[in-house]
Amino acid sequence: MTNSFHHHSSEHRRLLRRILNGEQEQTTKTSNKKKPTLIEKLHENNPNFQELKLSSIHANTLDRTSLFRAMQQNKTVKTARIHGFFVQKLTEQEQQRLWDTIGGDMPQLLETLHCNYFLDFPLQTIHLNTVLSRAVHLTKLSIHDTILSNTTTGSILDAVSLKQHVNLTSIVVSQLYLDRNNNNSSSNNSANILNSFVAMCTTAPNLQKLIVRMALQEGTDSLLSCKTLESLAQTNLVTLELRRMVHSNYHLSSLMNHHLAHKTNPTGMSHSLKELVLHGENQLNESACMAMAHVLQENSVLERLELWGSNVDEAGFLAIAKALKSNRRLKTLYLSHDNILSNKNHRQAILEMLQHNVFLESMFLRGNCHQHWEFLQTMDFYLQMNTTYIRRLLLHVNVNKEQILDKLNTHSSNLDYLFHILRGNPGFILSQECKQAGP
Repeated sequence: MTNSFHHHSSEHRRLLRRILNGEQEQTTKTSNKKKPTLIEKLHENNPNFQELKLSSIHANTLDRTSLFRAMQQNKTVKTARIHGFFVQKLTEQEQQRLWDTIGGDMPQLLETLHCNYFLDFPLQTIHLNTVLSRAVHLTKLSIHDTILSNTTTGSILDAVSLKQHVNLTSIVVSQLYLDRNNNNSSSNNSANILNSFVAMCTTAPNLQKLIVRMALQEGTDSLLSCKTLESLAQTNLVTLELRRMVHSNYHLSSLMNHHLAHKTNPTGMSHSLKELVLHGENQLNESACMAMAHVLQENSVLERLELWGSNVDEAGFLAIAKALKSNRRLKTLYLSHDNILSNKNHRQAILEMLQHNVFLESMFLRGNCHQHWEFLQTMDFYLQMNTTYIRRLLLHVNVNKEQILDKLNTHSSNLDYLFHILRGNPGFILSQECKQAGP
């Protein structure tokens, strides 16, 4: 019996060793299996391979002729991410072939295009023109951290129309620089490039989101012309965001007045725009703010308004605040102007707005509000009485945390006043972040 036990045990051990060794060999073979290259993935036409990314590493490791040939026969890629570091390593002939291939030579119709990091090597408008004139099935265009340059004479993007791009609904441009290093890149030419690009975007018939965020850059003029602003007003945009552009009072008034001029057009922006974000550098005078106030009164769908980076005069702010009393759709209001809360009449207008507008849910006000306890106490009263639907209130204070706490400790309840205001509103839904950060 003992021998039988040892016999079975040894058999079991041998069987176990075979199983373990076999699994180990299989694991070793699997781990040593060479991963397919990007070119091989393109040739495989695997339905799960739908995104093509070309970065600097591919320019040094892949045969470019084979790459372009594989791209032309691939039937699965729907998204292309092109880095400037990759394009920089290509010859002029290879660059043209790349954009031709992405634009229309690939059997699978391209739906999303991302152009990123064209910094050391700017993105040429003629190349962008090549892609956009052919990739008519795009749904989204994204450009990030990129210098846009025009090395040809004339305004190359003027000739591009997106009327056939019926599926294009989103164009997002962030950290955009305008090239100043080539012979054609004067201040006027920089503005022409920007205006041509935005005007081109407005030709897409079903575009819903247009975001253009300029990078901080000295020596360039990123001013939109009245003609471009009028084109914007005639679109069906739902979201319009223009950041770090030099909006003069005249041009901001033009945008708002063009917006109003088309309010009788059932397909104009005044009937579709739900989110408007403007970031300017100059003071907003009374005429510009009056135009904005009219928009708030006439627009029946606007839900988000952000005005950043400028001072606003008293008459203009009071016009906006008055319009907000009767507005029934706006849910989010951001007013980032240093002088808003330091003006007594401004503070009173804000309190009256809170008293009458019961639809506003999120409000951001920048100023030295910690110096005006009567204003804070009155605002707290309205919130505690739940006279509004405010769920999010940000009062930006331009002092450090220690100074804030020192001021707040002199106030009633000795609480962190921001959390005191938020928790004082029975309708406020405390987020997890606030729960962790609260006292």
